Amino acid sequence: MDPKSTIAQSGRFHRPSLSTVVLLTGLLLSPGFCTAEDSLRHIVLQLRWHHQFQFAGYYMAKELGLYRDAGLDVEIRAGGKGISPVAEVMEGRADFGIDGSGLLVERAQGRNVVVLAAIFQKSPLRLIARADHGIRRITDLAERKVMLLRGFRSLALVAMLDQVGLLDKIVRIDSSTEIHDLISGNVDAFNAYNSNEPYVLAQAGVRTVQFDPASYGIQFYSDVLFTDQQRGEKEPELMAAFRSASRRGWLAALDDPERAIRLIRDSYAADKTASHLRFEANAIRESIMADVVEIGHMSELRWEKIRDQLAGLGLVPANMPLGSFIYTPPEDGLHWQDLQPYLLASALGLALVFATIAVVMRKNVQLQDEVAERIAAEQQANHLASHDYLTGLPNRMLLMDRLQGSLARARRHDKTPLLAFVDLDGFKQLNDRHGHECGDSLLVAVARQVTLMTRDEDTFARVGGDEFVLLIDHMPIDHARKEAERLALAVSSANASLQTQIVVTASIGVLSIVDPRGLNPDQALRLSDDLMYEVKHATKNDIAIRVYAGGNDAAGDDLPEVRHANG
Repeated sequence: MDPKSTIAQSGRFHRPSLSTVVLLTGLLLSPGFCTAEDSLRHIVLQLRWHHQFQFAGYYMAKELGLYRDAGLDVEIRAGGKGISPVAEVMEGRADFGIDGSGLLVERAQGRNVVVLAAIFQKSPLRLIARADHGIRRITDLAERKVMLLRGFRSLALVAMLDQVGLLDKIVRIDSSTEIHDLISGNVDAFNAYNSNEPYVLAQAGVRTVQFDPASYGIQFYSDVLFTDQQRGEKEPELMAAFRSASRRGWLAALDDPERAIRLIRDSYAADKTASHLRFEANAIRESIMADVVEIGHMSELRWEKIRDQLAGLGLVPANMPLGSFIYTPPEDGLHWQDLQPYLLASALGLALVFATIAVVMRKNVQLQDEVAERIAAEQQANHLASHDYLTGLPNRMLLMDRLQGSLARARRHDKTPLLAFVDLDGFKQLNDRHGHECGDSLLVAVARQVTLMTRDEDTFARVGGDEFVLLIDHMPIDHARKEAERLALAVSSANASLQTQIVVTASIGVLSIVDPRGLNPDQALRLSDDLMYEVKHATKNDIAIRVYAGGNDAAGDDLPEVRHANG
């Protein structure tokens, strides 16, 4: 059913009567209602880290006078090691703060924080490992030294490690926050933001592997604007004004990132190069997803899922109520500031009354539109929890869910699933020479080309930076090679569409599962990954095909163990 129809039928929105509007008009024109602008209110915003593009929206809101227009004089304080935004706010040294989904844990422990806006829909947290330490997949981190932030600031990474059964198998070290520890080889993996450390590592020539919590079903919000519940209850107008101005500041920063970069270098972080800040801006844009959902959007369902995952770690109660934890912005219905220009223009008269009625009616229509848009945004946010933001393909979490179903059907109905693991050869060179935008264009082109050659019931997923997996529910063994060659051709076609001098091909590992007994989804994916890796480090641009038959992982009788993609 159309959201607007539902709203209309519910009776929630009513057109005000003429007498109601006239009464409101009289009240607004009464002595004392309209006052002169108050002096600016001093407000402190506590950031969670050093000044950088991660907080560009707040800088822009101040620079453009958006806070001033809301009656606020905002002081933006840098964070750093040993500074807790929650402590700063709850102990009265700051009015607002920026933190992560760990705010739920803070709430569970008795600190009455209330979240106002989730600026980052996708967490930029990554676990970055050195590729030259023999780490390719996340399970390779067992018994390795892994740096994680203390407290609740690495929760997405902790939840990811718990999800794959590694949390009690790694050698956990409190993070120094110094990426030099990874560069020098002191640790095997390091907690990082994909907007910051990857740039430093690339400049240092360190080859890395990144593990994204979202690929493992961990969809935490990040860089969440919050305040003290008591303050919010006493001054709801302050919460609404600061939130609104901050959101508009973020829109301005994303619309003109170069201006934001100049502002940051001139006034906040002169030590960061423009190149580094541009890299950060591109990554931050992907985390905010402003072209998909409104900036700051929060879903109660998603917060519930985060709560459930944190409950699995023993950090919050399983049925912890979220009602007073999540701020609900005032509905854009009837607002006095929208009516005042009409009401103060002249003495109360019939023309003014009709003008006021028109404003009220229009605002009600706008409210219905806004609620419909929020419902659509909620649906889109839920879709993004299981799909890759850049390509729109299913992510690892959805792939694993479908793979489990495919293996179950194979056991019941004697089907032969096919799993093809694809890694792009030459992708790094393309990125290095032509930039990340060109690399992203290739990933999107690969997604498009392969989607065109597959059926609706097949799953083509993005599981890593330049890694994809094709899952087909049933594919006879004698068709496996042809399907893999079609995959390789699709990658070549995608590369050709970019018209660059870099040749990007595919290393493909294909697992044909004729008997799924004793095989779970993780094992199946690992076997196909191993096949791809063999090709990658042998000749590249090749296809390796093997048959899994109830625990006997071997090449088929008429299938060469490795077959060149071009025949």
